[in-house]
Amino acid sequence: MRSFAPLGLTLALLLGGCGSQGAAPQPLPHSTPKLLRAHGRIDRASVKAIESDLQTIQAGYGYGDWNRVGSVFASAPLRAQYVRTLRFWKEDAGGQLRVDLIASQPLGAGRFAVTARFSGDRRSVPSYGLFEFSSGPRGARIVGTISGLHGTNYRNVNWTISRTKHFIVYHSPYQLVGADKTGLADLEYQRAVFARKFGVKLPPRAAYYLYPEQRLIAVWTSRFCGSNPDNVGCTVQGALPPTIHTSEWVSFHEPIHVYQTVMEPPRYTDPLFIAEGMAVALEDKEVDPRQSDYCSEVAYVPLDTCARFAIGNVKLISMLPDTGFDAADPGYAYSLAGSFVKYLILRFGYRPFGKFYYLLAAQPKDRVSDYNVATQRVFHTSIEQLLRDWSNQLCGAGCG
Repeated sequence: MRSFAPLGLTLALLLGGCGSQGAAPQPLPHSTPKLLRAHGRIDRASVKAIESDLQTIQAGYGYGDWNRVGSVFASAPLRAQYVRTLRFWKEDAGGQLRVDLIASQPLGAGRFAVTARFSGDRRSVPSYGLFEFSSGPRGARIVGTISGLHGTNYRNVNWTISRTKHFIVYHSPYQLVGADKTGLADLEYQRAVFARKFGVKLPPRAAYYLYPEQRLIAVWTSRFCGSNPDNVGCTVQGALPPTIHTSEWVSFHEPIHVYQTVMEPPRYTDPLFIAEGMAVALEDKEVDPRQSDYCSEVAYVPLDTCARFAIGNVKLISMLPDTGFDAADPGYAYSLAGSFVKYLILRFGYRPFGKFYYLLAAQPKDRVSDYNVATQRVFHTSIEQLLRDWSNQLCGAGCG
């Protein structure tokens, strides 16, 4: 699970915590509606009007003109939501925002379903909006959001289904219909890179439920995932196949939890500090901890930048057991855990880290002594010394 919880930094840090869940009912098969063409049966004038509105949002963001951004939205609550979000992105870290039309579909009576992408630095995962536009003599405006989905539980929702060799992706008919479909290949690419770098054989299949809005995760999973509005995903490792629930596309974080299942003994402890730190550190298409986008929205913010701010606010040793990790501010806990795992992988390598992960998961508890069994055997030093070495390196140029 990954969550975003603002820390009040002067950076674009929408940070938070994440975690895998226990077993849940196996996903049931669903029918597959025909995918929409990127701009099927929609006249060029309407496409241009919609594109003009999206460019107005982009220009308003660039100039910090929030009235200009808001002018595109006919819905007051939606206007307030997007102005608040975009203003937060810009004021915390800035960056150049692009707002692109990915797909459109006529709904009748001058209304259109539109998929829009909000992107910035190529190292950051983009955000998507599914909007209902209304077009008239004075142009087009956003009148609401749209999903095309109905149901009471993720198992009976009328999902559209896209398949790759190793993923079954359940999504809205307005998602994965344009340039965003390239994310399917990106999932497979990250999977192959992970298997090669760690030298492991991964689960043959994973289910990926892509929710058009974060609030629907809690609604359709009976709140076992996404109950906190800041949580944008979780992974159910015990399901068959392992199952991801997220509103993020493409998530490079949640698949790491799927892959961790082959690095754990049948009965395992799997301390959150390392398990979540690994997912944070490696949430990158190339599985490169130097490129983790955990701290990023529009502008790219390196993981260690977050950790340098957070490290003065917690006692590191207290976060090793799950009780201490859960008690810490999630933004601090996850950025620090990710930075520490980054340090271990870059210092010792992927496969030695994989051995450490397995040995730690095999310990009976998550005490400091349990960590030390694994660190002594693989790294020939204590967990306390590793934490000191990492924090000294992290704060060489200053922290806080």
